Amino acid sequence: MKRVDVVYSAILKEGKVLMVKNRKYDNWTLPGGGVEKGETLE
Repeated sequence: MKRVDVVYSAILKEGKVLMVKNRKYDNWTLPGGGVEKGETLE
């Protein structure tokens, strides 16, 4: 199985959390994404 690294972020400000609307699956997620080869998680 191919390994895929991903990273997510919780962004909090004044008691609010930033969320991203996923139109394809009609749900909400934390901001994030895949990590390219040679790229660090940071």
